[in-house]
Amino acid sequence: MKALLLADLHGSRPILDQLRKSITKYDIVLCAGDLTDFGWPQSYVDELSEVVGKIPFYWVSGNNDVAQDYQYRQNNLINIDGRVIEFKGLKLAGLGGSAPNYEGQNYGPTLDRETDLSDTILITHIPPSRPLHYQKDDIVCNNETMKQLSHAPSVHLCGHIHNIFGTACLGQTKVIKIGTAKTGQWAELDTNSLFVSFYP
Repeated sequence: MKALLLADLHGSRPILDQLRKSITKYDIVLCAGDLTDFGWPQSYVDELSEVVGKIPFYWVSGNNDVAQDYQYRQNNLINIDGRVIEFKGLKLAGLGGSAPNYEGQNYGPTLDRETDLSDTILITHIPPSRPLHYQKDDIVCNNETMKQLSHAPSVHLCGHIHNIFGTACLGQTKVIKIGTAKTGQWAELDTNSLFVSFYP
C-alpha cells in the first residue's frame, strides 16, 4: 500500500490544498498529530475530514490536540491512541499526546508496556527519547549488526520536533521523523518495502 505520512498540520490551509490535489493516489493516511494549534480553528478538523473523504485516515493526538472535542469524535479521521488495530493486513498502534519524556506528561489512553508491537507501525506524536541521527535520505536498518528489541515495532512514525525530518534506526525499528505539514512537508511510505520518500 501507498501511505501518506503527515504530522504537525497546525491548521495549515496550504496542506489542505495539496491534499485536494493528491489524496486519491494514496491507500491510507497516517498522521502523527497536532491537527490544530491548541484546538483552533476547530472548523479545520471538519474541513480536513471532508478533504480526506473515503481514504482511511488514522491518527494520534498531538500535544495541541489534547482535550479538544474533536479528539475522539466519530468521523472518518480515526484516532488510535492506546490501541492496536489492523487495516488490510497492516498492523497499526497509536500513542498520542505528550509522552512521559516530554515535560513529564502523558495524556490519554496508553499502550501496555507488555504489548507486542512486532511487525507493527507505531504512530506517536513525540519522537523516541534517545538522540538519533536522522538522515534526509531513506536508510535501511542492518539486520546483521543491530539486534531487534523484544516486541519492538518494525516502523515508528513521529512528529512534534518541527525542524527535524528523516529516517534513523533504533535496533531494527525504522524511525521516520515526519516533516512539518504546516511548512509544506510530508512523506510517502511503501508499506510493503518500508521505503520512505520525503517531500518537497
